[in-house]
Amino acid sequence: MKVKTEYYLIRILGDTNPYIEGQYNSDEERLKEAQEIRKDNGDHDGLYRLNIVEGKPEISCFFVNEFDGSGKSEY
Repeated sequence: MKVKTEYYLIRILGDTNPYIEGQYNSDEERLKEAQEIRKDNGDHDGLYRLNIVEGKPEISCFFVNEFDGSGKSEY
């Protein structure tokens, strides 16, 4: 039985004003969006994963290697 997961991005503008972007079709799609934001804005904004798994929210971080091209998402 497949677990229903919804993928969102928490973006905290200037690390002070949070809002939610998405819904994305996959973690890979969300990661690409986060990478574009990081490329365009540097590390000015906080970026976090928000997964809704079977109706329950789970928040997790991105790792530096996901933004610098040296690694792949573990999620």
